[in-house]
Amino acid sequence: MRLFDTEPEILNVTIQNLTLVNGIGDAGGALRVGSDAQVIPNAVTLKGNFATDQGGGAVFVDQGGDLTIVDSIFQDNQTTGSGGALLVAGFVSIDQTNLIQNKSGISGGGAFTVQQRATAIVTGGQVAMNQTAGPGGGIHVLGGGTLGLVETWVFKNEASIGGGLASEGGSIGLDRLRVTNNVAVGDGGGLIIDGGSTLIRQSEVSGNLANNSSGAVAILDGVVELINTTLSGNEAITNGGGLFLSGGSVTQHHSTVAENRSREV
Repeated sequence: MRLFDTEPEILNVTIQNLTLVNGIGDAGGALRVGSDAQVIPNAVTLKGNFATDQGGGAVFVDQGGDLTIVDSIFQDNQTTGSGGALLVAGFVSIDQTNLIQNKSGISGGGAFTVQQRATAIVTGGQVAMNQTAGPGGGIHVLGGGTLGLVETWVFKNEASIGGGLASEGGSIGLDRLRVTNNVAVGDGGGLIIDGGSTLIRQSEVSGNLANNSSGAVAILDGVVELINTTLSGNEAITNGGGLFLSGGSVTQHHSTVAENRSREV
C-alpha cells in the first residue's frame, strides 16, 4: 500500500529524516501529493517503491500539488508507467537531491517525468544510472511542461531515445550542467529535443553514445540555443557524433563542438 497520501484532508506536511521503503500504489508508491497540498520532504530516503502504470514509482504530484524536496535520495524505485522515481503534474522543487537507479516503462522518464503544464526546478544533485524503455533515461518533459536544471550532473542513464534527457515540446533551461556517459538505443545519447524551446548555458555534454544518430544532442524540432557550452567526446553509430539537426533550429554562442565521432560517414 502507499505510505503517505495527502488527500482528502491533509494539505500541509513536512517529512524529515525518514526512510520510505517498499510502498506500492497506482500513482506514487510512497507518496501522493494531491491538489492544493504542499509537502516538504527534508533528508528523506525513498527506496524500493513501486507504482503501476499511472506512474511515479516513489512520488506522484497531482495538478495543483506542490512538492519541495531537499537533501534527499530516490533510489531503486520503479513504475510500469512514467517517472521511475517521480511523476510531476503540479510543481516540484528539488534541491541537492540524488535520483539513482530508478526505472520506468515505455512512457519514459527513468528518474522523473514532467507532464503538460507542470514545472520542475532542480538545483544540484545527481540524476544517475536510471533506465527507461521509453524516452528520457534521466528526465522526460512533455509538451507544455517546464524544466529548469542548475548545477546538476546527469550521467550513466539509458533510454530508447534521449539517454540523459528527452523533451517533447517543453520549455527547458539548463545551466552549468554536466550530461555525461548516457546511452540511447536510438537517437540522442545525451539529449533529444522535439519541439519547444531549449537553452543550454555553461554546460558540458560529453562521453554520451547513441546507437543511431547524435551522440550529444539530437534536434528533431524546436528552438535550441547553446551558450558557452561544450559538446565533446560523444559518439553516434550513424549520423552526427555531436549535433544532429533534422528539424527546428540551433544557435551557438561561444560554444565548442569538437572531437565527437560518427562511425558511419
